[in-house]
This record gives sequence, structure tokens and C-alpha cells, in this order.
Amino acid sequence: MTSSGPTQAAIVLLPDAERDLRRLRSHAARFLTRLQTLATRPERGHPLRGPLAGARSLVLSQQGGGYRAVYIYDVLKNECRVLAIGEHATVYETAVQRFSTR
Repeated sequence: MTSSGPTQAAIVLLPDAERDLRRLRSHAARFLTRLQTLATRPERGHPLRGPLAGARSLVLSQQGGGYRAVYIYDVLKNECRVLAIGEHATVYETAVQRFSTR
């Protein structure tokens, strides 16, 4: 008997995150490639604390201050929902506003 292994997690860009990605179109292909790594390792990003407790942050790039994606991994649905994509300096503040309305 063979095992097919664990099912890959779904990666879901919420509408605001889709807009973030369109705004960063020169980086979009590379960022999408990084986000797809969550399919096999959904807990790859580091856990966040405070008002973003329950969310995780994935490093998308280090250059120019760096870019991050803030996402929630729903274990029961095996789904990573991306809340925000942006510069390290501002993405967490943006994510807090979106996280509180989810």
C-alpha cells in the first residue's frame, strides 16, 4: 500500500491582499512563488503576537527594507488566507486593521 502524503494547503489571497499584490506588480511573480511554498509548509512563517496573535508572517524579500505577507493558517480547512502583503515597515499596521474585521 502506498501513501499519497499530506494534502497541500490551499493558498487564498483575500481581496485586499490581491490589491496589495497588484500594487507591487514588479514583485508579484516572485512573491507568488514564495507564497506557494506555504502549500507544503503552511507553518513556515513566524507566529505573530499582540493584536495579530493567531496570524503568521512570511518573509517575501530582504531587499529595500523587505516585504512580508501576513496570513492565517486554518488547520481545519488546511488553508492559508493572506491578509496583507507589503513593506516590513507598514504591513503589520495594515494587517491589524484587516485582521480586526475578518
